[in-house]
Amino acid sequence: MGKKKEKKIKWPQIASRLEKIRQHFGYKGSQIAKLMGISPITYNRNVQGLQLPTTWSIMALHDRLGVSLEWFLFEKGPMLWKQVEENFL
Repeated sequence: MGKKKEKKIKWPQIASRLEKIRQHFGYKGSQIAKLMGISPITYNRNVQGLQLPTTWSIMALHDRLGVSLEWFLFEKGPMLWKQVEENFL
Protein backbone atom coordinates (compact mmCIF):
# COMPACT_ATOMS: atom_id res chain seq x y z
CA MET A 1 0.00 0.00 0.00
CA GLY A 2 1.25 3.46 -0.88
CA LYS A 3 1.15 6.55 1.25
CA LYS A 4 -1.90 8.75 1.10
CA LYS A 5 -1.23 11.90 -0.85
CA GLU A 6 -1.97 14.95 1.30
CA LYS A 7 -4.21 17.58 -0.21
CA LYS A 8 -3.39 21.25 -0.08
CA ILE A 9 -5.79 23.49 1.79
CA LYS A 10 -8.16 25.74 -0.12
CA TRP A 11 -6.74 28.88 1.43
CA PRO A 12 -3.15 29.22 0.19
CA GLN A 13 -3.26 32.94 1.04
CA ILE A 14 -3.15 32.02 4.76
CA ALA A 15 0.05 30.06 4.13
CA SER A 16 1.60 32.95 2.23
CA ARG A 17 0.67 35.41 5.00
CA LEU A 18 2.49 33.25 7.53
CA GLU A 19 5.57 33.46 5.33
CA LYS A 20 5.18 37.26 5.01
CA ILE A 21 5.09 37.57 8.81
CA ARG A 22 8.18 35.41 9.22
CA GLN A 23 10.10 37.43 6.63
CA HIS A 24 8.94 40.79 8.04
CA PHE A 25 10.35 39.98 11.48
CA GLY A 26 13.40 38.13 10.12
CA TYR A 27 12.66 34.93 12.05
CA LYS A 28 13.50 31.37 11.16
CA GLY A 29 10.58 28.98 10.86
CA SER A 30 11.46 27.36 14.18
CA GLN A 31 11.45 30.76 15.92
CA ILE A 32 8.04 31.79 14.64
CA ALA A 33 6.71 28.33 15.47
CA LYS A 34 7.86 28.79 19.07
CA LEU A 35 6.14 32.20 19.23
CA MET A 36 2.95 30.60 17.90
CA GLY A 37 3.18 27.81 20.48
CA ILE A 38 3.41 25.07 17.86
CA SER A 39 6.07 22.65 16.69
CA PRO A 40 8.27 23.48 13.71
CA ILE A 41 6.68 20.52 11.90
CA THR A 42 3.19 21.99 12.41
CA TYR A 43 4.43 25.40 11.28
CA ASN A 44 5.87 23.84 8.11
CA ARG A 45 2.56 22.11 7.45
CA ASN A 46 0.82 25.49 7.82
CA VAL A 47 3.23 27.21 5.42
CA GLN A 48 3.02 24.38 2.89
CA GLY A 49 -0.77 24.63 2.91
CA LEU A 50 -1.33 21.17 4.35
CA GLN A 51 -2.93 22.34 7.59
CA LEU A 52 -4.63 25.54 8.72
CA PRO A 53 -3.25 27.27 11.83
CA THR A 54 -5.32 26.88 14.97
CA THR A 55 -7.18 29.75 16.57
CA TRP A 56 -4.68 29.67 19.45
CA SER A 57 -1.67 29.96 17.17
CA ILE A 58 -3.26 32.83 15.23
CA MET A 59 -4.02 34.62 18.51
CA ALA A 60 -0.38 34.14 19.53
CA LEU A 61 0.69 36.02 16.39
CA HIS A 62 -1.62 38.83 17.42
CA ASP A 63 -0.61 38.89 21.09
CA ARG A 64 3.13 38.39 20.69
CA LEU A 65 3.87 40.13 17.39
CA GLY A 66 0.97 42.53 17.02
CA VAL A 67 -0.31 40.98 13.79
CA SER A 68 -3.72 42.33 12.84
CA LEU A 69 -6.31 39.56 12.81
CA GLU A 70 -8.24 41.32 10.05
CA TRP A 71 -5.13 41.37 7.87
CA PHE A 72 -4.21 37.77 8.66
CA LEU A 73 -7.65 36.33 7.99
CA PHE A 74 -8.96 38.63 5.25
CA GLU A 75 -5.91 40.63 4.06
CA LYS A 76 -7.67 43.89 4.87
CA GLY A 77 -5.80 46.80 6.39
CA PRO A 78 -2.18 46.85 7.57
CA MET A 79 -0.35 43.75 8.76
CA LEU A 80 0.51 45.06 12.22
CA TRP A 81 -2.03 46.07 14.84
CA LYS A 82 0.04 49.12 15.82
CA GLN A 83 -0.53 50.51 12.34
CA VAL A 84 -4.26 49.84 12.70
CA GLU A 85 -4.36 51.75 16.00
CA GLU A 86 -2.47 54.68 14.47
CA ASN A 87 -5.11 54.96 11.74
CA PHE A 88 -7.81 55.52 14.38
CA LEU A 89 -5.94 58.19 16.38
